[in-house]
Amino acid sequence: MPEPRPLIFQLYTTYQRAGRLVARALDGTGIRAEDAPLYSVLDREGSLTPTELARRLGVGQSTLTYRLQALEAVGAITRRRNPADGRSSLVELSPRAQRHWRATIPSFAEALRRAERRIDLSHDDVAAALEAIATAVDAELGSGPALSGVDISSK
Repeated sequence: MPEPRPLIFQLYTTYQRAGRLVARALDGTGIRAEDAPLYSVLDREGSLTPTELARRLGVGQSTLTYRLQALEAVGAITRRRNPADGRSSLVELSPRAQRHWRATIPSFAEALRRAERRIDLSHDDVAAALEAIATAVDAELGSGPALSGVDISSK
C-alpha cells in the first residue's frame, strides 16, 4: 500500500488553488490576491511596523518590503515615523485604499464563502486543523507562532 501524500504538500497544493479563487474573487477590483491579506490586516489593525506586519502575514521581510513599495507607489499605503521608536516606521492603508477595500469586502467575502459552504466539515474543525498545521510548520521552521486567521472583515 503506498504511503499517503504528506499533509503539508496537500495543503500547499490546496493553497495554490485557493490563491486562484482569491484572484478570481478580486478580479476587476485592482487589488491583487497577494495583497488582500495585507489590506485585511491593516484595515483591522490600523497601523503596524513592517516587522509586525510581516509576522502577522507569515511572510519574509523582503517579500513584505517589495509589496509595501509597490503599494506605496500607487498611494495605497502610507508610512510615518513610529513615535514609540524613532528607528522604525508605521504603515497603514491610505484613506482611499481603506474605502476601496471596504467596498470590495462584501462581494469578495461572498465568493470565498460560496466555496467554504462546499466543505463538509465544521468551520471550527477546519480552523483547528489549520491552526495545528501552522503550529507544526512554525515549530519545524524554528520560528515563533504566527498570528492565525487573517480576517477579511472590516473593523
